[in-house]
Amino acid sequence: MIKTRFFIGVLVVACSGLNLKAFGCGPQAAADTEGLAGAITVRLRAIEKAWNRGDESSIFSQYDRSMVAILESNFLDYAHYRDTVKSMMAEASRPNMKLDINVVRPLGARYALVNGRVHMIERSGSDQASPFTIIYRYSGGQWMIVYAHS
Repeated sequence: MIKTRFFIGVLVVACSGLNLKAFGCGPQAAADTEGLAGAITVRLRAIEKAWNRGDESSIFSQYDRSMVAILESNFLDYAHYRDTVKSMMAEASRPNMKLDINVVRPLGARYALVNGRVHMIERSGSDQASPFTIIYRYSGGQWMIVYAHS
């Protein structure tokens, strides 16, 4: 269960570094829920791919260094979260990740809320799933993850 919840936070973070203006979704367009959802979905799919190929640097380039995470009732800052993810990425039996995105909702012009479920699929086919909440902030021309809870 700990691994599943941890992976949810990793997925959310990795996807947030794309320039959403290319998708019509900068802060001026945050009220365009459909455009915002599309842009965030693209970011989350990038996180899935980075996780599944073991590309740690692509994942963490998407996190804001001021981010905080709650993982299994533990409060983690960026450095502790990154260390936890690194150790999980190093595991030879690292499961594949798949994200279900249930809700993408603007929280004003520069913030967005994402709710969904992360699936960690073992080589045996077993699927451990857990819900997640992520908050993105638009800053410096990019949507970056500033909060993850799983």
